Amino acid sequence: MELNKAGGSTPADLVNPYIGSISHLLTTTIPEVFVPYSYIRAFPLGEGCVDRYCNEEVLGFPLGAASIMPGRGGDFENTLDHSREWCRCFKNELILEKYGIKAEMTAARHCHLYRFTGAGELRVSFPPGGVLRAENDTIRIHAPLKDRDRELPGQFIILKSDKPFTVLSSSGTGLVIDAPAGGAEYYAAVSFISFEKAGESLSKEISPGCFDAAVDELKRIWNSYLGRFRIEGNTEDRRIIFYTAVYRVFRRMIDNAEYGEYFSGFDLKIHRGDHFFTRDQLWDTFRTAHPIRMLIDRENEELMLQSYLDMYGQSGYLPSFISQLCEIRANILCFFKKILTL
Repeated sequence: MELNKAGGSTPADLVNPYIGSISHLLTTTIPEVFVPYSYIRAFPLGEGCVDRYCNEEVLGFPLGAASIMPGRGGDFENTLDHSREWCRCFKNELILEKYGIKAEMTAARHCHLYRFTGAGELRVSFPPGGVLRAENDTIRIHAPLKDRDRELPGQFIILKSDKPFTVLSSSGTGLVIDAPAGGAEYYAAVSFISFEKAGESLSKEISPGCFDAAVDELKRIWNSYLGRFRIEGNTEDRRIIFYTAVYRVFRRMIDNAEYGEYFSGFDLKIHRGDHFFTRDQLWDTFRTAHPIRMLIDRENEELMLQSYLDMYGQSGYLPSFISQLCEIRANILCFFKKILTL
């Protein structure tokens, strides 16, 4: 099994998501494939490994709070040699060592997309307390979520494939399905609202056999964001470092909206709206990502600051980090000051 290491010189081709994945302090960055600001993130899952590049064991691949893992003969233990991996912001492609299974992943706004070649079975797992139902060509998973002591509605996940499959076995935390050795594509929509919303995302973002087209579309999207910077001269290594840093800017905030609605953890209600940005990691973004977005992505920055005002309206609380040390109020004031002076 060989990798398809497609070359290129666009900004998206220069992003290396593994930069920063060996940490000298705190935790590392994650080599994620995602649509800018989306909550769908694709990457190899590991356990208890702070330095992700040093992680050799692969436990699966995300389906929201659930996961999927290829294997053979009931054996789902897999390891990874990074010399047999090709990772960019729009696609990750790797060979799992034990059986030479090829795993490819990309992402849409609300959907995971995977293609596995050389597998005999796939294990679909979900957290304890979840509920799974398999009917015909569709697997539905309700995964429970908790925020400290608050029970949340959870995630509603629908998993489909472009090839028919059969359930081989099931347990309280997942099931095993067969997989064609010649390869198949798997699509998982994730919603925080309902299975109906997950189904809407599938119908709008996915069609059978669309994996390669989804890779091309995600690469186009990334080039539209990264291409807002133009570099002249310098070495290729420095261009790789620069565009990888810019790629990280679009990792957060995360837009929770799902085609006209969103679930808010601030009042535990479903609201109408096309955008609702949360999960900011405010302690380092209020002096870095927010100011640069005022210059390169003003439309989404305005929506993010509006989301903070919506959070306040829903909860009576404007988020900050470590008491008053990391304040979003400064970004809001700065934004409106720039509007008034333009």
